[in-house]
Amino acid sequence: MLHALFSCPCAKDVWSFCLQKSVTPSNRDNLRTWKNEFISNIGLIGPIIMCKIWCSRNKCIFDDIKHFVQEIGTQVLSSMHHILKVFAYLTSYSVQQSTRVLSWQQPSMDSVALNFDGSVFLNSNLGGFGGLIRDHTRSFLHDFFGKISRTCIFHAEILGLYHGLKLCRDTGFKHMLCLSDSTTVVNLTQKDLTQV
Repeated sequence: MLHALFSCPCAKDVWSFCLQKSVTPSNRDNLRTWKNEFISNIGLIGPIIMCKIWCSRNKCIFDDIKHFVQEIGTQVLSSMHHILKVFAYLTSYSVQQSTRVLSWQQPSMDSVALNFDGSVFLNSNLGGFGGLIRDHTRSFLHDFFGKISRTCIFHAEILGLYHGLKLCRDTGFKHMLCLSDSTTVVNLTQKDLTQV
């Protein structure tokens, strides 16, 4: 991870190109604090930059194809453009007010129920996500939560799903029933995004 952040001179230049600022920590002794603050402040573009740096590095090593900083930066911006198109598509749905009765659904005996949710404070773009895992007897097994900045409700809901699925995988659950009150997230997980 450090290589993709700042150890590699090319990676360091890509970050500076995309973010228009230096990403190198001033004090290596406090690297963990810097990493946590940096990752929580860069938002969605961070994983895209790391992915493009990693892919470019692999093409250089395995295929002898060298990319320049501006090329990688352009790929990052292009990927961000496509992601923003997906968000724009998802938020273009007209919202209809309706009442839905929600209740907990019991998973089968060989499954667990993953309940997740996200929320955002109005006018601040600060939010959080969380959830819990229960078995077929409704017994509590695990929980998770996190806070995020510079976000929207859709992002918070998706992070709730992601971290819940990751926790299920990390704790060895292979079959789960995912429960959410977000119809947008449910619809997205069932939609073919290649048509967007």
